[in-house]
Amino acid sequence: MCFTRIYGFIFCDPKVINSSAIKSITRSGTTFTAKRLNDDTFTFTQQDNNTTYANYKGATTAASGTAGLVPAATTANRLKFLRGDGTWQVPTDTNTWRGIQNVLTSTSTSDSLSANMGKTLNDKINIIGTSYTNHTDTNKTVQGLSWTNIVSVTVPAGTYICFGRASAATGQIGKGFAVSITDSNMINNIYISQNVVTTGFSSTVLTFTAQTAVNVRVYTTETVTFVDASIFLARIK
Repeated sequence: MCFTRIYGFIFCDPKVINSSAIKSITRSGTTFTAKRLNDDTFTFTQQDNNTTYANYKGATTAASGTAGLVPAATTANRLKFLRGDGTWQVPTDTNTWRGIQNVLTSTSTSDSLSANMGKTLNDKINIIGTSYTNHTDTNKTVQGLSWTNIVSVTVPAGTYICFGRASAATGQIGKGFAVSITDSNMINNIYISQNVVTTGFSSTVLTFTAQTAVNVRVYTTETVTFVDASIFLARIK
């Protein structure tokens, strides 16, 4: 800038001021171009004060939609949504949630099984087929008219298919004996083989509500020597 001081007063150079003065303004739409005395130009844009807008126009199969205001919904449309085609529509029901059954005895064909029951099933699967066995090689002599345990195995509560076997020594043919599988309370006896055999078998299904010792027992009316015996239980429930 250029100033002149005379007797304490400051005077501006008229050339400096006049060179920045606007000498003309031209318009093109909302754009204005101003030209200064020194021929420099600058532009500015008119603020758009138009607040009137068209409604949103939905898309079709042939053309995209255009931006705009959301059309007012009527009371009948209060639970609908504005779809891409510009119309108010009821939402499609995509709810696939089912009821939950927390039991294994339900016959429902439309409900789901709870996670808790899933664990219960998994626990059952893990225990089904669990087996317990014991075998003994023995020369145990049994003298008749009473049941005698010759091999046993202890199992937890559950339901089992049970198999028992007892073999008499060679030369015992003709001496009758019976074989049974029983728990410690002497119940659930199944008698399979008797009389002229050297090996007797017994099988049954037993259910125990607590840990139980299961036995293979023999019964004979004579003196019989047994050389081996075995027991096998497979859990089914």
